[in-house]
Amino acid sequence: RQMNTQDIKSVQALRADDPLRQGIISHVFGKLTEREAIFQARIHKFGGHYSHAGLCLSLADHRFIIDLAFENNNTQLWASFLAQHQFNRFSNKKE
Repeated sequence: RQMNTQDIKSVQALRADDPLRQGIISHVFGKLTEREAIFQARIHKFGGHYSHAGLCLSLADHRFIIDLAFENNNTQLWASFLAQHQFNRFSNKKE
């Protein structure tokens, strides 16, 4: 029987508890300084098929990671999560 991931108690707990989730994020990304290792952790721990649904990164989590990277002077982590400029986002509004 398939279940909506939002109905699973562990997912609800992780999504509701920012300090817990961000503590996990800090533990995983805190010491990573190589771009490829950061990418692999992001995909496999927080966004891939095998990652826990409660650990999907929110906008607040992205901000937390950027602040963490800044505090630790970790330019590779900072660059990995800094929002990319979307050149074509408003292309229909150009004159």
